[in-house]
Amino acid sequence: AAAKSQEAIRVAYAKITANIKSAKDYAPEAKKVALTEYSALQEKLSEVKKKLAPLERVRKVHQAKLDCKGTLAEAARKIGAIELEAEKITGLLVGSSPSEEDVRAVESSLPTLSSGLAAVSKAIEQQLQDAPASVHEALQEMRERGAAAGRRLE
Repeated sequence: AAAKSQEAIRVAYAKITANIKSAKDYAPEAKKVALTEYSALQEKLSEVKKKLAPLERVRKVHQAKLDCKGTLAEAARKIGAIELEAEKITGLLVGSSPSEEDVRAVESSLPTLSSGLAAVSKAIEQQLQDAPASVHEALQEMRERGAAAGRRLE
């Protein structure tokens, strides 16, 4: 609705501006009346535009929150999987002496896990730059959780 309203305001401004240009060709008395009326219309449009601006900001902030929540859900899922793998790896290596095959399997899975964690961390960092303040704390917690998972992989 806000976007349609902005478009309607833009179209109205364009029409008023065109009418003002054509009104300059009127007779002096008609010109004065027309310019006064069109100026009043422009002022009313400006007031409406000022009232509409906060509504647009609310919509943008809400959309940013939704985007962040999606990123948080995806990050939580991916970090959870990485944490689970880290636990499995720790269990394999800490228990009785691991076989060479287990060590090779662990070594081959580490780059994949590390790159996945790096991708999640990058997505979280990007969201932190653009996110509204209300979701910063949740993003910070997810970043710390990812860092902890990274330390486990080391």
